[in-house]
Amino acid sequence: MAFIKIEKPKQFKYIPRFYDEAKDDLENRIKRIDNEIEREESDEYIPNLKGQFRKRHEALYGSVVKPKGRTVSRWFVLIIYAALVMAIIYLVMNILTKIS
Repeated sequence: MAFIKIEKPKQFKYIPRFYDEAKDDLENRIKRIDNEIEREESDEYIPNLKGQFRKRHEALYGSVVKPKGRTVSRWFVLIIYAALVMAIIYLVMNILTKIS
């Protein structure tokens, strides 16, 4: 319930008539190559640290492999705990029925 009527702003609905995906990909690739050439010509240092620490660690010490047996043993322990809880509940219920 509003006292003042406020008009919504006009929306821009542009539907492209034709889109050439191959041409767009080609233009993006040309831009990337031009940027790489400019970097090489300018001799500007641009650090490339993405993944370098992991690669060096794997080269020195080998890849880090998580043992798969741990998940199996966790499930096994969980099943044992569940069985023990169920056994305790069963025994307590039997003792309570004998007492009463």
